Amino acid sequence: RDGKIVISGSSSDDFLLTCHDNSGGCATFACPEPHGHWKNNPSTWPADTLTLGGKAYAKSELLALLKVSTQTDASVILARQLIAAKLNIESGSDPAPVNSTITDAVSLLSGYAGKLPYKVKPSSASGQAMSAYSSVLGNYNNGLLTPTCQ
Repeated sequence: RDGKIVISGSSSDDFLLTCHDNSGGCATFACPEPHGHWKNNPSTWPADTLTLGGKAYAKSELLALLKVSTQTDASVILARQLIAAKLNIESGSDPAPVNSTITDAVSLLSGYAGKLPYKVKPSSASGQAMSAYSSVLGNYNNGLLTPTCQ
C-alpha cells in the first residue's frame, strides 16, 4: 500500500527484517538478543571492550558482570542489561528505542568512583532509578520495544 516491500528471514537464533522502497528510506536492523545470549556466546560479540559510566571494561570484565547472579545490587542488574543493549546496538539493532535510556543510565553510573559493582541497594533512590533503566533495557534486549522482532 505504501510502495514498500518487506522481506524477513531467520537462521537459527538470528532474525533480520529489511524493507525496500524507491526512496531508499528503509533501514535494516537486527533483532536484539537478551543478556543471556551474550553471556553464553562471547565468541559472537561485535566488540572486545565497552564503556559503562565513563569507564572502559575489557571483555573478561564484562563477562564477569554478565555472570553475576545478584538481585541485591542494582548497579550490577543495570550493567547486565546495559552491556546487552550496547552489544545489540553494535550488532546492528535499532538504537532508537533506548538511546535516551542508555544516556541516562551511563550518566547515573558515571557518578560512582571505580568500576562495578557499586553495591547499590535496589530500595535506594539511585537503585530505583537503576531498576527502572534496567527494566526498559531488558524489554529492549528481549525484543519488546522493536515491534518487528516480537
